Amino acid sequence: MMTSPVPFLDVAGFDRTAALSQSERDALTSLGWQLRRRRSHDAELPEWKVIGRLLAPLDAARSTLCDVPDTPLHRRSAKDAVGLVLHRCAEEGTAFWGWSEDAWVKLIGEDHHAFARPWPGWVDQTVRPDVVAYGYFLCGFDAFHRLGSFNRLALAWRVFGQEAVESAQECVFGKLEEWGYRSARSDLRMRTITAQILLINRSTRLQDLTDEALLRLRSDPRLGRRRSSFHAVHRAVAGLGFANPPPLPTRGRPMPVEGAPAEWMAWVDRWFATSTLTPEVRREYRSILAKTGRWLTAEQPNIQRQRTGHARPAPHGWPGSYA
Repeated sequence: MMTSPVPFLDVAGFDRTAALSQSERDALTSLGWQLRRRRSHDAELPEWKVIGRLLAPLDAARSTLCDVPDTPLHRRSAKDAVGLVLHRCAEEGTAFWGWSEDAWVKLIGEDHHAFARPWPGWVDQTVRPDVVAYGYFLCGFDAFHRLGSFNRLALAWRVFGQEAVESAQECVFGKLEEWGYRSARSDLRMRTITAQILLINRSTRLQDLTDEALLRLRSDPRLGRRRSSFHAVHRAVAGLGFANPPPLPTRGRPMPVEGAPAEWMAWVDRWFATSTLTPEVRREYRSILAKTGRWLTAEQPNIQRQRTGHARPAPHGWPGSYA
């Protein structure tokens, strides 16, 4: 089952002027703690209209969040995240539309301690994912590799919805387990890397993971140290028919083999690229098969593929459908 594109927030209709007017700065300062919109806040204060162009997109992003538990804690956290962004607008003197990647990282923090440090007693850790989501929705922020440890899977659920994420993951994991990968569904690393791939590609549709997209993602620093898991996901996407297989997961190019027929080695390398065995075992088997190819060339030069109609067939079960 393929998922549909996520209905991202359309920001085109908002006033995205980066500079704050003096009246906006004064209003943000005057509102102070009211920006959190906790109990007893005054919704009739005239300052709210003054910062309306800042508040409207943030509230739209808050409404766009998916699968956020409908509890007082999470409702409060979503509003606190808006208040936090508005407080930083006052401090920076600019609207969030003009923030650099560094400015978003400064707000979100390189880890959860850095996030909470400027706001002692002000925020809890349920606020941080919402701030990341607002930056993602409104300004395209996705420098996940700069945020330390945080729950990428929970963020993907907030952005796309849990059902859409799990539907895409089920297709990938089903294909991997069909090939012999053990417990792909229960592997947290696999769940995390697939979620992050979807976030960076900004779509839950596996057909959007094209050759070009996968090539770009393969060297993308935002994926961090998850190369082996990425290779498996790439293989699954290719197996589902949406892209070509990934390059061989070896340290550099495979050693060239002299003395074995090129067609024989093409079959061997195709097996090497698609086998579910570990890289170490595959390299050992490739060496054995290369020696077999050299032996065939030296000792049985008349052997040809049966379909060519030349010479006698090779023993059953060898690479390339010799039969």
